[in-house]
Amino acid sequence: MYPYQRLDGDAFATEDAHHCTYIIDTVRQSFNFNDKENHHLASGLFLAGAATKLPAEKAAALIMLKEMEHAGLSGAVARVRHLLELVVRQQAKREIDGGSADEVDWIELAKEHGLKNVVFGM
Repeated sequence: MYPYQRLDGDAFATEDAHHCTYIIDTVRQSFNFNDKENHHLASGLFLAGAATKLPAEKAAALIMLKEMEHAGLSGAVARVRHLLELVVRQQAKREIDGGSADEVDWIELAKEHGLKNVVFGM
């Protein structure tokens, strides 16, 4: 959830990957039932999209957030989606520069872009 949160290195990388996939698949299943107004799922989807190492899962999280955004009336999901777009872009840049996607601090990134009102309690 946060850069360098794991004090044990990659000891739980497989478990973390499983949890990211589980969250993304759970939201995808709710979409299969045409239920795109579950805005309370946006925060978990954001975290899974930011934490996953798989580009396809990052893309899926962004697509589903965009669908949720169109189904809702508030701008909360739009802000969450925008922040995930920034995070994914910064993670890709960090990896191209020889770093790790885990180094991207989404809280600092949100502050840098003036996204102080991202609501995760939807």
